[in-house]
Amino acid sequence: MPAKIEFGYGVAKGGFSSGWIGSELVRIGEIRDLLRKQPFHPFAIHSADGREFPIEHVDFLLISRSERSIVVADLRGGYEIIDPMMVRSLSVSETAAEAG
Repeated sequence: MPAKIEFGYGVAKGGFSSGWIGSELVRIGEIRDLLRKQPFHPFAIHSADGREFPIEHVDFLLISRSERSIVVADLRGGYEIIDPMMVRSLSVSETAAEAG
């Protein structure tokens, strides 16, 4: 089962830990950090309304230039547009967290 990690304001960048850390909101920069991490590790975005959006590959997520929208694609060719203010937490598998 993935470790649920909440990234928030004032959290130092780099590395992962299990458990809850940070504040209420996830910053766009923290999502970008997960996308750019080499090697990439799948993660999930959790919205304030309880939905979960798995990000299996970097190509499945787009952050708009204005940073006011996040587009998440799925394997069936569909997509969901998310307001970044609705992102409550990010989760990364424990294996990925230990490797990072």
